[in-house]
Amino acid sequence: MNNTIEKKESIRVSRTKRIIKTAFVNLLKVNNISEITITEISKTAEINRKTFYTYYPYPQAVMEEFIQEFLYAFKRDLENMLQYPEPFYKAKTIVSGEVKKVMDENMSYYRILVCRQIKYDFFGALENEMKQEMIKSLNQNSNYDPIKIRVATSFYISGCIAAFRDCFENENDSKLERYEEIITAFTHQLFSILSE
Repeated sequence: MNNTIEKKESIRVSRTKRIIKTAFVNLLKVNNISEITITEISKTAEINRKTFYTYYPYPQAVMEEFIQEFLYAFKRDLENMLQYPEPFYKAKTIVSGEVKKVMDENMSYYRILVCRQIKYDFFGALENEMKQEMIKSLNQNSNYDPIKIRVATSFYISGCIAAFRDCFENENDSKLERYEEIITAFTHQLFSILSE
């Protein structure tokens, strides 16, 4: 019985957060992020302010959660990729697992987030976090040269960010499979460089 209650609670939380995120993104279509207030989000989401505060401490925290969800998915895919035996470059692409799921679920949100003036904050934060996580993981899980790890990771993550940005900014060309192919090529190149 406790599992049933927890499942209902989880569904309720997910639904409420989705409503808040939708309201935030809809407000972002017409406002700068710094102009969006809790009152506006609550009114648009048709919730009270207390409900908003249950999930987020301030309006920008909604955007920060989008970044954290993407980053968490990247970390999970990175862990899975690094579990494969050498050579790593034969591993699945980063976009084929958790990142793809997050992108599929939130594509309309990401498109609005990156097409507004905050796109550089969004991608800047994402790029820095992804680089740090990948460098840390490669240093811990391989015997590659640390200099090669830093340089190759910068190349790789910059390429991935460029692909994500293009995907989010080009609504008419939203086939994730094409971007998956590009990032797979980046993945092969990354581990080819590291293995030399």
